[in-house]
Amino acid sequence: MANRQDIIKASAKLFAANGFSATSVSHISEAVGLSASAGGIYRHFKSKEAIFDAIFDDYFENYTAFLTAVDSNMSSADGVDKRQLARTLLGLALHQAKMSDAVVKIYLKDQNRLKADHIAQAARIRENSVAAFEVVSGYISGNDTTFDAEAVAGILIDSINFRVSNLVPEFGVTEDRYLSALTDLLYSLIGTDDI
Repeated sequence: MANRQDIIKASAKLFAANGFSATSVSHISEAVGLSASAGGIYRHFKSKEAIFDAIFDDYFENYTAFLTAVDSNMSSADGVDKRQLARTLLGLALHQAKMSDAVVKIYLKDQNRLKADHIAQAARIRENSVAAFEVVSGYISGNDTTFDAEAVAGILIDSINFRVSNLVPEFGVTEDRYLSALTDLLYSLIGTDDI
């Protein structure tokens, strides 16, 4: 029997592929194997709009967990190889983006449906993501402040989101090669000689 989380995941994929308006509760019920006649989806959600909201609530909760993992890695970073730490954190960011690629697509397709609270949460997530990358960049650079940490964070975050968006093929670049190149890019953007 499908649970609330199953419904959120299936709905996110359907909304990402077809858009909110073109996805019906019947489509969602079918995707998770619930019978519309037995109340199916409505035992878990009041409406399709409630599912849409839950997708973003779930995303923000998971992203907060991701930022906690970054903080945890940074708090134990003393004596750790900086390059490996950077690669690990970029790998965490890539993993998080891959897990939420449907949410990014929904956001791009149905931005006008977002509640004001979700827009505010998205802004806070961006600020927290930039702050996390600023901490990482500061650690790698020895707290050099001559580079634009916000721009560096934007470039890295946008690159990762673009990679998982499926807008372009991967051109045979494996995830390992991508993370190595992204780590090199981070070092280049920071301007450190410690490569």
